[in-house]
Amino acid sequence: TQYNIVFGGVNFLRDLGAASLNLSTTEIAGKEKQVRANVLPALRAIYRDLRGKGATTESMAEMQDWFERYQLAGGQTGYQNQFAETKRKGNIVEQELKRLNRGNVKKSVDWLFDWLSDYNDAIENAVRLSAFKVAVESGLSEDKAASIAKNLTVNFNRKGAKSGLISALYAFFNAAV
Repeated sequence: TQYNIVFGGVNFLRDLGAASLNLSTTEIAGKEKQVRANVLPALRAIYRDLRGKGATTESMAEMQDWFERYQLAGGQTGYQNQFAETKRKGNIVEQELKRLNRGNVKKSVDWLFDWLSDYNDAIENAVRLSAFKVAVESGLSEDKAASIAKNLTVNFNRKGAKSGLISALYAFFNAAV
């Protein structure tokens, strides 16, 4: 799903609807309209940030700052992150050295997959970032706001002791639970 362009759009609409409903059970109940109003600016800011591009407006720069706060507070989640985060951090230099030796076709394929990953990560986190921002602005701590944001829809990082084994046997087990 991380590399499926259609899934991203469908998932965005589903997350927006689920988050709007789930917000009513959080400390920021009643602020669903504020959260929805920040979703598209959050989406643009996250996408540009993930692509390594700077902000084009002052409000986008502010939202990119919020995105950094959101990440530092532990609010970011994603299907891909449940598998790759710790491995990726340890192998960044090694991966970049390998990229230098790749041919043009492989570089193009890598670019496409990187783009799809960033596109889907931006979609996955836009509603969450918006909720995080509204929660902090409403007086909640960043830790509490990150928890609300992370659990608005499917939290791919939440799992039990046997989830790894079961996930290997049953596709989307974690999301289904």
